[in-house]
Amino acid sequence: MAPLHRARDRRASSRATRRSEKSRRLLGCSAHRLRPGLPFAVPAKAQVSVSISATLPAVGVNTTTLTLAGATFGTIEVPVFAVVGTTTAVPTVSQNPLGLICLPGDTLTQTLTIWATPPATVLATLSGGATGIQITQVTVRIPQRNEWTEDELLDLPPAMRDEAKKEGWISWNNGAQGPADAPLVVPPNSIVAVELAIAAPSTNVPDELDATLTLLSTTWQTAVIPIRAVITDFSAVPLTDRVSVKQGIPSDPFSVTLASSIGPATDVQFAAYAPDAGDVTVEAPDAHLSPNAGSTVPLQVTVAPNAALGHYPIYLGQSYDVGLRVTAFDGIYDQRFPLGLTLLPGSVTVTALQGSIEGTQNTTATCQVNVVVSGGDKLLSFSAGALPYGVTMTPSRSSSRASRPSP
Repeated sequence: MAPLHRARDRRASSRATRRSEKSRRLLGCSAHRLRPGLPFAVPAKAQVSVSISATLPAVGVNTTTLTLAGATFGTIEVPVFAVVGTTTAVPTVSQNPLGLICLPGDTLTQTLTIWATPPATVLATLSGGATGIQITQVTVRIPQRNEWTEDELLDLPPAMRDEAKKEGWISWNNGAQGPADAPLVVPPNSIVAVELAIAAPSTNVPDELDATLTLLSTTWQTAVIPIRAVITDFSAVPLTDRVSVKQGIPSDPFSVTLASSIGPATDVQFAAYAPDAGDVTVEAPDAHLSPNAGSTVPLQVTVAPNAALGHYPIYLGQSYDVGLRVTAFDGIYDQRFPLGLTLLPGSVTVTALQGSIEGTQNTTATCQVNVVVSGGDKLLSFSAGALPYGVTMTPSRSSSRASRPSP
């Protein structure tokens, strides 16, 4: 007869097995391990899990395709990539993440560049399920050093000629090219250019298309680049392009209209865009635009108390001194509008603290004033008007600076 504790262990194990089998029946699943290439039955609502193993002795990017064919759900093909190498170099990506704005029916093209120093074998692949985003071509661009001719050096400013003669100039030539999911050999210091096509549907329009571009490499660290294309006709329209503002005092409100009839809701942010944005700030309430809606947002501009006075024109070609920046959809929409500023001096208010002055001959009386400055530092001068005979002001002229209320 078995010891009592062993009999209890067997009974507990049997109960656990029955509970596990009952749970699988309730969940409608069971486990079957099958060899590849052999047909097997899949019950309704069941999951199929495929394990892959590989022996890859050589450095490189290896590709294959896992195919699952069914009588009721068709054929499913899953690309499989295996990278062998030492991925230590950190690549530089031209845009990461990549965001775009498009209208229904639009087709946009975009090129992302990825670069690192070491040579590598790379493979670009796209995932995420958005059929409207595709890789159209991957190109390796190889640098070539060129020398300046003597005539070309003479055309350069004298201070640049020695450096130009030493460094030469770089041109870029196309190397290996291929589609998505194809390994390409990249020489040292070369650039991988991934060309994308984004096609927004014209019917049954979603709010956005999303995908992820992944660049696998034998010597570069994996680059993962989220792609988001928002389908919207969002617009922001300032109702003026000229604002007058006094030093240190908010301007009168001016408005920006927001509208959208297609696409998702978004928060909208406003800011000044200037070479020294710290001198100019835009004050605005939180703005949120719902789908298929419009709103008007009041804004005010404030400049630093000591900002230089005068007119600041905007947009001479593609350059500008000051502008209004509007962003939405987490920065994917980023538009800058001309905003001319007229900077005026802050106000100065001087109030006498005495209504009259009394004095006797050969004495001195004191007159006090209160000065309130709303703006930057001001140079103030005090002088007497028409005084009675024998009365003088000492000193006859005095100056002071004030940036806050001052006696």
